[in-house]
Amino acid sequence: MDKKSEGPNPMALRHGFDFSTLSRCAASNRSGGQCGQPVVKGKLKCHWHGGKSTGPKTNSGKMRVSRNRSNFRHGEYTKSRLAEIRSIHSLITMAEEIFCS
Repeated sequence: MDKKSEGPNPMALRHGFDFSTLSRCAASNRSGGQCGQPVVKGKLKCHWHGGKSTGPKTNSGKMRVSRNRSNFRHGEYTKSRLAEIRSIHSLITMAEEIFCS
């Protein structure tokens, strides 16, 4: 007999609820795989990865979050800075070709 036709796994049933049907957290773990914990109701992440977070409520908290955005911290990885770095690398490569050959 096919296992799928037997119904849900009895080990997955807890208190009359099949946990195997829950949506799973999409956060990635350290090994690059998916977290896999059940998500918080109405959210996309589990409680460990921010599903319970409601965000900052006070003005000072909102300001702190807006200041701490990683892509605005130092400007090292902005599009203009990356273009500048690429042009410097190309100049170095051309100089190496001229002087080393």
